[in-house]
Formats: sequence, C-alpha cells, structure tokens
Amino acid sequence: MSLVTWNRIEPIIDAETVDAGLAAPLADPLWLLGRQWQIGELTAEDAGSPIGATIATTAYPLDRITIGTETHPLDAKLPLEAIVEPEPPTAPDLRMRLAAGRDLIAALASKPAAIAALAAFRPAAQTDRNAAALIRALGTRAVDAELVAVQIAQHGVAAFATTLGDPTVVAPLTAWNAGYQRRTGRAGPSAWNEQAATYQFSLRATVGTSDVILEANDYRGGTLDWCDFAATTAAATATQAPVKNSVSVLPTPLEFSGGPARRFFELERGGASYGALVGTAPDLGTAMLVEVTLVFGGDWFVAPVSLPVGALGRVDTIVVTDSFGETTTISNRLRSPNWRMFECGSDPAVADFLAIIPTVSAALEGPAIEVLALGRDETANAVWAIEDVICDPLGLPVLVDHAMAPATPHTTWTYEPLVAPPPGWYPLVRRDNTFVGAALRPAALSASPRGRLLANWPAVGFLMDHVPGEGLRIERRWQLAIAADGTRALWITRADRIGRGSANSGVLADQLRSP
Repeated sequence: MSLVTWNRIEPIIDAETVDAGLAAPLADPLWLLGRQWQIGELTAEDAGSPIGATIATTAYPLDRITIGTETHPLDAKLPLEAIVEPEPPTAPDLRMRLAAGRDLIAALASKPAAIAALAAFRPAAQTDRNAAALIRALGTRAVDAELVAVQIAQHGVAAFATTLGDPTVVAPLTAWNAGYQRRTGRAGPSAWNEQAATYQFSLRATVGTSDVILEANDYRGGTLDWCDFAATTAAATATQAPVKNSVSVLPTPLEFSGGPARRFFELERGGASYGALVGTAPDLGTAMLVEVTLVFGGDWFVAPVSLPVGALGRVDTIVVTDSFGETTTISNRLRSPNWRMFECGSDPAVADFLAIIPTVSAALEGPAIEVLALGRDETANAVWAIEDVICDPLGLPVLVDHAMAPATPHTTWTYEPLVAPPPGWYPLVRRDNTFVGAALRPAALSASPRGRLLANWPAVGFLMDHVPGEGLRIERRWQLAIAADGTRALWITRADRIGRGSANSGVLADQLRSP
C-alpha cells in the first residue's frame, strides 16, 4: 500500500509589496534563458491546450409580466424600464402635449393632407404668459396631443384616420398613440408603490412543469440588473417550448489589464498596477486578489456564447477539444456551489439559470423635474416632506424658495401658539408603521403641496422602514431610450436615493415674541 501526497511550495518574502517581482529586472539574454529554464517554461508538459469548444445552451423566454394584479405578455423589444417605470396616470402638462403633437406631425410627414387636418386640434388659449408664448412660437405646428388621444379613445384609430381625410395613416397613428399612452402612464398599471417609494413587479417564464418567477419588490429606479430580482418557483400556468442552441467557438486565454503574460519575456499590458495594492499583513482580501490575478489569471480561458435577450439562459454541456485531439465533456461542473455571482435565488431549481433581462443599455436622462426630500425631525417628532423642485405649468423644473417671510414687527409681547415651518415643508406623522400626511393647526398655517409626488395629499403615506435616519430623496425625470426595433421609448421615471440627513423645520409651540 502506498500513500501519495502533494505539497505546494510557495516562497515567503518579507516585503509588503510585490513591486520587485512584477518588475522582473533582466541581466542579459543568457540570464533570461536560464531564468526561463528555472521556472519551467522550457519544459514540455504532458497536457494539451484547448483549441475548440462546443457549447450547448437552453433558453426559456420571459414572456409574462405581472404588475399589481394584472398579468400580460412581455414585449421583449422594449426596454423593461420603459414598461415598469412610467409613473401613475396623470394629466399631462402643456409642454408634454405640444411635444407629443410635434411627434405626431413628424410621424405624418409624408401625409400633408392629414397634417393640415390637425389644425383643428390646436390647444386652447392660455392665460400663462410663457405658455401662450410657446404656442405662438410653434405656429401651425401647435397640436394638442391630448385632444387627439381623446378622439382616438372615443372613436378608434381607423375612424380618426378618416377624420384626417387619409385612411392610410392608421399604422403611424397606432404607433404614435401607443407611445403617447406610455408617456402619460396610461399604457398599463403602474408598478410604483407610493408607500415604499419603490417599483414592484415580477417576470415569469415556464421551465418544464414549473414557472420561474423573478420578483422585483425593491427596485428604486435607475437601471435594472440581475441583483434587483429574487427567483421563486410555482406550478406552471402555461406551456412554452425552450430555445436550444449549440455553437462551436475558439477558446481564448483570459486577458485583463495588468494580467500575467503568456511568456516570461513578454511585457504585460498596462492599465493596472497590482504593486500599488499595498495591504497590511491582516489584509486577506487584497492578498487573495493579487494571488488570483497574478498566479492563477493565466489558467482561465474565455469561450463566448450568445443567448437571447429576455430569457433565462443555461449552459447544458461544454465539449472541449485540446491540441492532442482529445475531447473532454463538462456537464456536472459548470457551476461552483460557492460561486453566487449573478444568481437570482438560492432555490436549486433556478440556481443554474442566468437571467438576461431586456434592460436599458444606454439612455438619455433629463434633469430632475421634481425633487421631494423626506427627513426625520426628532424635535418635532415628525417626518417632513420637503418639495425642493416642482414643475411649472409648462412642465419645467422650478426651485422652491424655502426662505421664511420676515416677521411682522410689534410693540408688545406677542404669544404665538405655533411657529410655522418654511414654505414647501409638509408634516407627516406616524400611524402604526406608516408616516401619513397631517395638517397644522390653525388651518392658516397649512398649505397644499404643488408637486405630483404629493398629489394625493393628505392621503399619502410612506412606510417607516423605507424612511431611514438619513432621509429619502425622490426624483422625477424624463428618460429616453431606443428599443430593439429602433423605436423611441420616452417616459417619466421616478427614483429614490439616500437623503441629506435629518430635517430641522424650526417648528415651535407656545412661543412668546419680545417687542
């Protein structure tokens, strides 16, 4: 009986950095050859290098989306943000209506008769000076999209096309109306949860006899990613054929900035200096990063494979062909149980899937058109909803002036039952686990919010767990993205961020003012 063991021998150095090893100073060509011989670079190995790989994959389309209690087919051509982020239906402002009307004229550019008929849908006269000036500046291009949308909703696209005198404009009218409904939040139910200040929705795909459900219950706006979802399974509610594919590719060595070169005498690519990662002895994370990149970085190969967007993808098998013509099939070691990156859940039924979400890869984001800050005021035992930015009648952002009006001078001592908060500050008080809108007494101190984030005041509420001590900042802004088929998607998104800290309103009760 024999017992074979292996020991890994590693040098121990006293230096705190790896600069000397990374520099690899040379003496002369003969020394270089000797150095290559010492590290075994000239010794043949009884092993092959991968020269080909055949990768078999399976994809299960994410074909359903649930928002609230409604489930409907998922349009994978549109960015998912354009489907779930549009805010709840609200009355569009004049600027939005005129911009959509301009888009309608552009969609009917080749139909002059239909464009001429749109003159009947000019906006009504405006009392606001800026609004009236905008209508005058647009001239004949001033078309109120809301009036057009009302006609389409009442009579249908075909009947409205007849009203314009050109039945052939049904297709562009249909596309324009769909975009306008998304822009105004009317295309479907809103995923925005006002109390949690987050978006909540789920995606569904059928995998065999089960449905895999990707739930996003705490998406705070911005850009969706795999980490926003948690996967669960349920009984299948539909049948769906998977998309199977097999592709042969050429594996290439993994390369990254500062990574080890294939030969000792090669110069590594710049862009990263691992010698600058100076860590003390207990800094285990830094030591492991340097070891993985410099010692094992050359052991990895990259084999790209394409999977459809808007699906759950899985690699079934990998057949590797080496330089000796031998093949190795990898099927039960495709995923390490200790590697949790890109996982959407711990359920073994979904652990092997990669969620390929149809998200925005690049988008144009406008400035914040409304900003609402939530801050805790321990002195007043309340939470303040502070409107920092609101929209004017044209939908343009306007800063809110929080300056207090100067105090009225008086000649005698004056009793004030309550010192009012600054303009734009609205109180929220705790009721169970929710902060709800409240009114100040006397009623003369109460004012109504002007922004849309508090449009239902005082019937608004924010869950206590979602208003941290640092406060909360909720923003509204326009976002524009290009869909997979080239069409534009335009919507108003909401996003919440960490606030600016506690809020001191200066509210005081039972005050005596000196003359």
